[in-house]
Amino acid sequence: MNLNPKMIQESFQAIAPRAQEFVQHFYDRLFQEYPEVRPMFKSTSPMMQQQKLIQSLVFIVTHLEKSDRLLAYLQNLGSRHTYYGVEPAHYDAVGAVLVATLEHFLKEDFKKELREQWLIAFSVIKEQMLQGAKDHLKKKKAA
Repeated sequence: MNLNPKMIQESFQAIAPRAQEFVQHFYDRLFQEYPEVRPMFKSTSPMMQQQKLIQSLVFIVTHLEKSDRLLAYLQNLGSRHTYYGVEPAHYDAVGAVLVATLEHFLKEDFKKELREQWLIAFSVIKEQMLQGAKDHLKKKKAA
C-alpha cells in the first residue's frame, strides 16, 4: 500500500482544533506505558515539549508531498534526538503511542485503512530520523 498524504492530512485536520489536548494525552500515555523515556525530557518543560511535537507534526503532515524538504527535516530531527539519548527502540514506543492517541481522538473514524496510512507515514518518519541519527553519529566518530 502506498502512502496517501491526503488521508493523513484530513485526519490530522480533524484533531487540529484539539492539538494541545492531543499532545498532552500523547505524553501522558507515553510516560505511563514507557516510563524509561521520561529522563530524556528533563531539559525541557512539558509545555515546551508539547509545542515542539505539535510543530513537528504540523510540518510533517503539511510536507508529506514535498519529499526532499520532509526528508531533510526528518534527518535533522533524528540527528538532534541523538543528544537526548534516543535509541531505535524508542521510535517504536513513540509510534505505538502516536497511533493509539490518534485512535483515541478519532474514535470510529480511525478505520483500518487510516491506521495503515499512519503506520506507513510513521515508518517513513522513523526510517529518516534513524538515518539522520546514524549519519550524525558517524560524523561525530570521524571528528
